[in-house]
Amino acid sequence: MYHHQLPNLISLIRLLLVAPSVSLFLNQNYLLTLLLVVVISVSDGIDGFLARKFGWVSDFGSILDPIADKVLIVIFFILFGLHGLIPIELMAVVIIRDFLILYGYINMRMLGSKTIIAPDPLSKINTFFEFILIVIIIGSQIASLPALVFEITGAIVVALSFTSLIKYSLVWSKVLIKMILC
Repeated sequence: MYHHQLPNLISLIRLLLVAPSVSLFLNQNYLLTLLLVVVISVSDGIDGFLARKFGWVSDFGSILDPIADKVLIVIFFILFGLHGLIPIELMAVVIIRDFLILYGYINMRMLGSKTIIAPDPLSKINTFFEFILIVIIIGSQIASLPALVFEITGAIVVALSFTSLIKYSLVWSKVLIKMILC
């Protein structure tokens, strides 16, 4: 294997580990679910670090990495919402944000934009806090955690979700204006 493909391999493994983590969660094996989700979350940082540090960035990886993140996040937020572990509104905010970002990206491509809109630091921070919230919720199935921990982290996720969606919308607006004027 070529070393430059290592970040893509890690992202692919992350994506493949979502199904077992969901199965473990549904079978109420919360400790193993927690361990697997922590491994998935940490590996997200590792593949990003490797890609940036060694220049092992690829077009395939730039698509696979966020897909692996979002598959885990969306599936777990749906599971949490359906099991009453989070308010439906929180589930909706996270899912609608991701859907709108995907919808915007697809529309930009369909309109002929070649502009690559890479995840900005705010979006990465949002993903980090979504992972933290997932870990907190799974962890709360193992041991009692103060409600304030969930409430603060949930509020941060909501605030970051709205803020990053607005930021993406502004970037897309600039690209559209540029396309129209050129």
